[in-house]
Amino acid sequence: MDSIRERCLRFEDTSIDKASLLAIQNEIGESPQSKDKCLKELRKQLNEVKDLDPCLDEEFLLAFLRVAKYDVAKAFQRIINYYTQHDKLLDAFENISMSVSTARSPQHIWVSPYRLENNSILVVGRGPTFDFNSITLIERFYLEVVVVNSFINNPLTQLYGITAIFDYAGFRYSSIFHYTPGIVRLLVNTLQNSLPLPVKACHIVNLPPFFSSVANIAFSLLSKKIRSRITFHPSNDDWKSLHAVMNPELLPEEFGGNMEQSKMIDLSEKIDELELQLMERFKFGYIKSQQRREVFRLNPPISAHKPNNEDDLNLADNDG
Repeated sequence: MDSIRERCLRFEDTSIDKASLLAIQNEIGESPQSKDKCLKELRKQLNEVKDLDPCLDEEFLLAFLRVAKYDVAKAFQRIINYYTQHDKLLDAFENISMSVSTARSPQHIWVSPYRLENNSILVVGRGPTFDFNSITLIERFYLEVVVVNSFINNPLTQLYGITAIFDYAGFRYSSIFHYTPGIVRLLVNTLQNSLPLPVKACHIVNLPPFFSSVANIAFSLLSKKIRSRITFHPSNDDWKSLHAVMNPELLPEEFGGNMEQSKMIDLSEKIDELELQLMERFKFGYIKSQQRREVFRLNPPISAHKPNNEDDLNLADNDG
């Protein structure tokens, strides 16, 4: 058990041995020459877009080039989708607000401390077992955007992507009515068409039959490539189906694995810090939404409720 984990990289690692790096770079067409050439061309094309103020930082652009395997046209289109989708997210998110404690309460996005054997990160998403009266679906989706956006910052995750397990154990029938076609479309378009993250595999477990209608809507919006990487696992086979494609030594205990739940990383614990990273992304975008983006950045849904300093905290404690 320990030997497998010892061979695996950590979630937070940003570098890898030279041989492995060379192999993945060859796979996606990355070299010093292609990097310089494609970055130059991508910056040129972005600067030519009317009414767009794009981020031209190298690491940001590399994420899009890497997921596109250095096809500049595809990388460019994904960046356009990214900023177009940001304006749609602004429409959805600009009127929501929640305290830090509320933002942390769902505890529905976890990552393994170890990367998988293919060097992708393992993300575990849990279906809502809570009452949507305490936190809405849009607010929950905002938390997911905050977390997933943070993955872009890691160069290894740019290269190797993510593997996801979505667990719907305990999903309430009453929750299904919150999943309107519009919200499902917003979710799929954001995660599939704009974010520069390779999805290596997606495993669905404990899916209740009554949720199949929502799953079918989402499935119809996915590309053929992504659909081919989704596996629905039965809930009555003692996890044999999941273990056939994933090493149990790297799986959490709840899926019949040997990873103690106490070692899993609850990303909601630092959701307010991750939100600040997302706000940096909203500095850039279409000129027409600049003022709205700036208001959103200066009054983010979560951090706006956090005391600015210790004095503010003391004043809050002394009130009432």
